Amino acid sequence: MSNASVYKNGSGTNSSFKIIIKGALLAFVISLVLVLLFALIVKLTNIGTGAIAVVNQIIKIVSVFMGVLFAVKERSKWFINGMFGGLLYSIISFLVFSLIISTFNWSGFGIDLGVSAVVGIIAALIAAGKR
Repeated sequence: MSNASVYKNGSGTNSSFKIIIKGALLAFVISLVLVLLFALIVKLTNIGTGAIAVVNQIIKIVSVFMGVLFAVKERSKWFINGMFGGLLYSIISFLVFSLIISTFNWSGFGIDLGVSAVVGIIAALIAAGKR
């Protein structure tokens, strides 16, 4: 058996990295679009500040779910791909949005990591089950 056949297999670590990065970046793009739409809604209406935090969490959950759901194409390593896709999304979004507002608020970062990992696992389970 040659080494070339090992690299052609889609279940290698290189494939997992691609799936994780694809899922996280797709989730981040979805998140950006939803945040911009929500910002427009907030500007046009009088939504209370308490609702903004709740909607932001919903946007994160929906973004991770959709990103991982569309990125995971195969059953192999679905658990790892979903979990790390959610974790990477959480790190990317924390860094980018913190840089945008010029402050790093670490208070909810651990919760965001945990929720994103769990949602990524659930989305990967559903995606792997469909295929």
